[in-house]
Amino acid sequence: MKGYNPNIKVQAKKMYVQEGKSANEISKNFNGKPTAQTVLNWVTKEKWDVLKSDYQNKQYEKLSPKSMAEKILSKIDKLLSVSTDEFTTKDADALAKLQKSLANITDSKQQLPIMFELLTDFVNFLENKHPELLTPDLVDAIGEFSTELKKRLER
Repeated sequence: MKGYNPNIKVQAKKMYVQEGKSANEISKNFNGKPTAQTVLNWVTKEKWDVLKSDYQNKQYEKLSPKSMAEKILSKIDKLLSVSTDEFTTKDADALAKLQKSLANITDSKQQLPIMFELLTDFVNFLENKHPELLTPDLVDAIGEFSTELKKRLER
């Protein structure tokens, strides 16, 4: 890290981990200093890829139906904690909208298409990265599970 202001490295790390910028993009952002190779060295030495993966997982968790339902329930709880005298029509409207959102999030008909899409993505990932894991038995099991998901969607 010789010769680099520590703030540059912190900014480069944020750009790589949180913003998904490439080493070349980061280098260009700083007019070539640090070079793309220096950024790649930091990535390797300090395991920024692991940090990036952890960051992405946390971002996805924030969008999970469970997480969103917890946030909605928290807002509902806050609305319901208002005294009856202070409860307005605006609060009632907000409560109705939150309840509808909660119902949609927890409705299996909303979740099943997401599950099916994730399963498809998982199979594509295995085909591209680990084709040796796609045994005939696993392919059959995935096919059966897909069929089961489709049946649930039709109910």
